[in-house]
Amino acid sequence: MLKRTWLLCAVLAALLVQPVLAGDEAPADQKKEPVKKAKVKKAKKAPALRGEYAIMAKETAMTDEQKAKLLAGIAAAKADLPKETKQWQAERKKAQAAVVAARKKKDAEAIKAAQAKAKEVQAARPTQAKLIAAKVDEALSDDQKDTWAGFKMYRVAARKYKSLKLTDEQVTKLRGICTALAKEVRTADDKAAAKTAADKKLTEQMDTVLTDDQKKMLAKKAQAAAKARKARADAKAKKAKAAAEARKAKAAEKAKKAKAAAEAKKAKDAEKKAGAPAEE
Repeated sequence: MLKRTWLLCAVLAALLVQPVLAGDEAPADQKKEPVKKAKVKKAKKAPALRGEYAIMAKETAMTDEQKAKLLAGIAAAKADLPKETKQWQAERKKAQAAVVAARKKKDAEAIKAAQAKAKEVQAARPTQAKLIAAKVDEALSDDQKDTWAGFKMYRVAARKYKSLKLTDEQVTKLRGICTALAKEVRTADDKAAAKTAADKKLTEQMDTVLTDDQKKMLAKKAQAAAKARKARADAKAKKAKAAAEARKAKAAEKAKKAKAAAEAKKAKDAEKKAGAPAEE
């Protein structure tokens, strides 16, 4: 009996404590307010070289100082273009006026000299690319110029030799050849002739780098390319011939119609004349 009494008391005590504990808990439908995170402003990235200039910076190992100088130079070139263009327009106008004056005087030598000057001024037309190229030239050292020019030559050559799957060693040799040839072009007086010579030397020097199998593959590729060029040229010539024949036939038809019209008019005039009354 005593045990049963104690058990009932324990149950009653538990029932009394439960609401108190439940009251300490937050209601289920009450949402906690989210903690607002402070917005952190991202620091603006410093201007950097992009595109081809970024590749240049990497390939020539430009210093931070050189990069900053080139960035400033590019911005200056873009800002200077309108002013440079205005000055060039004034020079062109002056050169054209000189040609007109020489023609009025009918001085052959003066005309020739004025035309040469006008041509020179026309070729010197400022463009954004030209102005930026000058800034690049100022920013790079001579060795870096050779490295960059060599890299550009290498990119062209790499496309030519892509199908040959050059080894890492062959690629290194190709880049070395291109850099050396680029230096020859830069230091030459006649750069156009030097460029032509460099292209020929590149082919000759790569002949010592390629394996026999690679040479055969290259020759086969060259033959296929030549065949394709010939096919395009033949198709173009055939098309031109057909167009010429069509023009000739059209001209002949036009001449035939004109002749027929002239003969018809002549016959009509003769008939009209024959039917006119005779003069007394």
